Amino acid sequence: MGALLWVQVAVVEGAAMGGGMGLSRAADIVLATPDARFALSETSLGIIAAQIAPFVVARIGAAATRRLGLSGERVSGDTAVALGLVDQLAGDGAALDALLAEWLTRICRCGPQANRAFKTLVARTGQVEQGEQLDEASHLFAQCMRSEGAEGIQAFRGKRDAAWVVRFDAADVRAAQATQD
Repeated sequence: MGALLWVQVAVVEGAAMGGGMGLSRAADIVLATPDARFALSETSLGIIAAQIAPFVVARIGAAATRRLGLSGERVSGDTAVALGLVDQLAGDGAALDALLAEWLTRICRCGPQANRAFKTLVARTGQVEQGEQLDEASHLFAQCMRSEGAEGIQAFRGKRDAAWVVRFDAADVRAAQATQD
């Protein structure tokens, strides 16, 4: 379950406008229903999306961010996927629970330390020289091999799940939601 501490999944059912849109932009994976709505609505209030704009630009690019920010346009469904606001749509709330369970299972099949190292590496892309990044990448790779990488390779060779693997289903997601209500 450690991978969940390092991978953020946003699940949007309903409106994600203003700061809510910013929170979903900071996530690694965004799931939504077709009727979820996204908007950078701050300019309609005479203010700007100052704190969330960098996250939105990083996720969907400057041109699409300008489109949304300058117009206050509300988008949903297929448009949100086309713009890169959403990674995958689910037909309704029940299907969204099942989709979330699928993604959590995918994430939890990956080594939590490997996920953490990968996110570190990706976050540094463009911030340091390529040579420095390659050195950092090889260091992170070696760290992974000395820790959970050995278990992952043994599991692959033995045609078994690695020790960290956790599976989820829609019932798990609904049970987790019930404890939050």
